[in-house]
Amino acid sequence: MYNSQLKKEKFMYKSNFKNQKGFFIMMAVFMASFYSGNSQNLVSVNSLSAFRTAVQNSNQEIVLEAGEYYLEDLPSDLRVITCSGSNNIIDLTGVRIKALVGSIRTTYFIISGDNNELKNGIIEDYYKSGHTDDITDYSAYNNDPDLSYGLRGAALVSVRGNDNLLVGLELIVRGSRYGYGSIYGIGSDHTFSIDKRCALNIGGGLRNTLDGIIVHHNAFGHAIFIQNGGGETTVKNCYIEGRMRLSADLYNETNSYDLPFRSNYQIAAPGTPFAWPLESPIPIPLDVMYPLSEDGIRSYGGTGSITVENCTVKHMRGGIRTYLASSATVTNCTSIGNGLTNYNVNNGGKVIKSKGDFSFAPIM
Repeated sequence: MYNSQLKKEKFMYKSNFKNQKGFFIMMAVFMASFYSGNSQNLVSVNSLSAFRTAVQNSNQEIVLEAGEYYLEDLPSDLRVITCSGSNNIIDLTGVRIKALVGSIRTTYFIISGDNNELKNGIIEDYYKSGHTDDITDYSAYNNDPDLSYGLRGAALVSVRGNDNLLVGLELIVRGSRYGYGSIYGIGSDHTFSIDKRCALNIGGGLRNTLDGIIVHHNAFGHAIFIQNGGGETTVKNCYIEGRMRLSADLYNETNSYDLPFRSNYQIAAPGTPFAWPLESPIPIPLDVMYPLSEDGIRSYGGTGSITVENCTVKHMRGGIRTYLASSATVTNCTSIGNGLTNYNVNNGGKVIKSKGDFSFAPIM
């Protein structure tokens, strides 16, 4: 009786063990399958063509091999790189992507997917002539179509998806009708058509973060701007710098194609239309420093909340201008040497522990 009962219990124990063992094996297979289906596959590429294809897929860690790449090496109709995939880490460490001014007429780099991280790398405009940022003869510059070529107001980089992080990216912006800033107007109200070129925009996505972005802005246009529909945006640890020009220098432009010559060395009086013929013209002043770009960090109408932290903006038209956002908090920022104003926040917005100066414009 005892032996019979013992055998029965051993059988039941072995049976239960086998069932438990089978259960654990099944769980292990399931978990392995689950994680392998959701983990990021490493994808290494060494050409823009392969990179352009890779960023259209999801759940990857994409590494573009360090080196210098040229957008014009791609076919003319394939020079826009659209990161339409989601949940990607895109590593551009040691990468410099160069775009010949005039070789592309729209945004170069679009992030339309969600929950991506783009880190490091440089995107740089360059001139066929080899010019860099040492322009002193703006007359010759603007008479050369290979130099004064804009993007119709578009930015080099546009973020359009949600929950994306851009960290450590450097942008060197060149091109556009350059050397006059906004003294001849912007948009539809203008004396002369100004072909703008911007650096980076949030084009409608939510909860996007820009961290450690560096912008060298040698073009007429905004550095970082958030458009209608963009919200819960964080801009932190960014550095933006444009260039200034003494207004008296415009009197040295004496060729028939120079804008100061064409306007009889006059500009519109403050508060009057820019359209030619000028309603109330005034002489170009002699003692004003003109910013040659637009705003450093700017919001447009319909923008949701914006947080700006630990950023520096220098020598732009406006520094940190979040006045069209639904709400804005600016903390630990430096906005100095800008030509129109250094800070503009929305009604109820906050500027905390930040600094500006009165070099060329009021602080607020």
